[in-house]
Amino acid sequence: MSRPGPPTPESATPQERKRNPFTRSATGGRVLSALMLPFFAVRPPAGFGVLTTTGRRTGKTRRKCVRVVHRGTEAYIVMLGPALLGRAGPGTTSAWLLNIRANPRVRLRLRGGTFAGIARELEEGPQKEQAREAYCETVHPFDYLECDFHLGGRATRAKIKQLHRHWFETGVPLVVELADDAIELSSIGRVESALTDLAAAPNQGDEGAPEARLVLVPGVLEALDGIAPGDRIIVLTWLDRARRDVLRVHPRGDPANPMQGVFATRSPDRPNPIGLHEVDVLAVDGASLRVRPLEAVHGTPIVDIKPVLTPRD
Repeated sequence: MSRPGPPTPESATPQERKRNPFTRSATGGRVLSALMLPFFAVRPPAGFGVLTTTGRRTGKTRRKCVRVVHRGTEAYIVMLGPALLGRAGPGTTSAWLLNIRANPRVRLRLRGGTFAGIARELEEGPQKEQAREAYCETVHPFDYLECDFHLGGRATRAKIKQLHRHWFETGVPLVVELADDAIELSSIGRVESALTDLAAAPNQGDEGAPEARLVLVPGVLEALDGIAPGDRIIVLTWLDRARRDVLRVHPRGDPANPMQGVFATRSPDRPNPIGLHEVDVLAVDGASLRVRPLEAVHGTPIVDIKPVLTPRD
């Protein structure tokens, strides 16, 4: 019985430098990005750029140096945490990806200029295949320095492609859809709720939704002036777990209902997944409101709060 041969360059797993402090922890990655940022912000090298997200807790802008491959109106990036740290789980999700999940509106500083866009994680399908080919097969001059930094030894096109394939397959690939007419939207807070399972959450608030807290970022607290217990308000949320490529659904998720366009339904899956929730204010406590009933799950970003108008308003 013959033994299997050694792994080929196409299939071998690249070995990151074990004692490289910049690639062995999330803190090291942030330090490395901060060191490169002054140079990348002025003129990023081809194949790299500066990604600007909105902090999910503070509402402030956050910048991160990333490898990015630009193709037409799309740009492809990958979160490298799991690949570099050699482990999985919540602790390896980069802060910038958590920011995107809360608010997908981003800006990308590339060699050709600064672009606004919408970022989302890629699912299996033709677009992910296109992203895989672009991200893994494209090689720029700066990639040689990056390869030497991560792997050591002499950098070659084969080693660079192997490294990028490893990152793409073990990381979290995303597409940024670039648009000149992108709208800036920032999270003003998040929902704290006992609801954590999206599948178990009620479709509407009046279908058994519990109390919840709206915890706002410090920069918007003055906007709460005038809201009091007993008020009825409308909470607008960003349904960050919804799909944005869905245009037709069975209303209420029931296959027995004829398919309709999402604009004729309250489906969370839609091009811009904004949730609309009419709730009662139970208490105002500093930076938070206690409300009911709210069907949004724990961690859902909040984008606005408005009063319910009465006829005399």
